[in-house]
Amino acid sequence: MRRQIPVHRMSPDEVETLLSKGFDQLEGLAVTDAATERIVYAAEGLPHFAHLLGHGSGILNG
Repeated sequence: MRRQIPVHRMSPDEVETLLSKGFDQLEGLAVTDAATERIVYAAEGLPHFAHLLGHGSGILNG
């Protein structure tokens, strides 16, 4: 039986910080404010979604 671990939703500021820290590690990648806002909105505060959307946008722009 799998046990669920509760994960609290992140605030928009926390998602934005997560994204900016990740994007800062990628040289030559510029992310617009509009793109960041769309990811924050789409992630709905869910850390896993924020990570996947950020990672995916980095791959598409890399």
